[in-house]
Amino acid sequence: MRYLTKSRFTLAIECLTKLYYVNKPEYANNSLDDPFLLELAKGGYQVGELAKYIFSNDPVADKITIDSDNNDEALKLTKEKLLSHSNTIIAEAAFNYEFLFVRVDILEKKGNILSMYEVKSKSVDGDNEKFLTKKEDKVIAEWSSYLYDIAFQKYVLSRAETTKDFTLIPFLILVDKTKTSSIDGMNRMFKVIRKGKNSKEVIVQPGLKKSDLDTSVLKIINVSEYVDKII
Repeated sequence: MRYLTKSRFTLAIECLTKLYYVNKPEYANNSLDDPFLLELAKGGYQVGELAKYIFSNDPVADKITIDSDNNDEALKLTKEKLLSHSNTIIAEAAFNYEFLFVRVDILEKKGNILSMYEVKSKSVDGDNEKFLTKKEDKVIAEWSSYLYDIAFQKYVLSRAETTKDFTLIPFLILVDKTKTSSIDGMNRMFKVIRKGKNSKEVIVQPGLKKSDLDTSVLKIINVSEYVDKII
């Protein structure tokens, strides 16, 4: 089955024409083959790995990430981990509903509550960032794709057999531009390499622990009120 994934959904929001052409090799180009090149240039992959250390002292040793690129296997592994623990952290958790498929950057389970974290390298102005227009009836265009992304994920999880009975809380994890890192060269602790034609992976410095990093440069924002305006 060809799923509508969150990346394809986000692409469709940006431009339906892009979604139409994305799987047609005769129209291939760098931006369509790899829609995350811009995010990579901004350090998006490193930010994603750093965010894991908010929830785990050693994400690598704790094996919190579902590493499989196979959708069916990722779904199976996610379900096993989710249902076998009352409290757990899962990175790249996989869920589907009919033809919809998502990988949640970080999923935190505490009893019957699932907190969903979408990690972005976009910067935010501390507590002063606004997500809605002055009339507070629409999402500001600058934040539209990010909020629709996490809204799409919440929609899928609210209907997926494994998670439909959980309370779902959506969050964004962003870079707080009002903060200064106390650790120099954190990006060098996360080496980005190419994995196949259209994807990347991050090699984490061996033995890296939360105490070696400064996660305070990341801002966690509950976006429930904005997502509720979308769904």
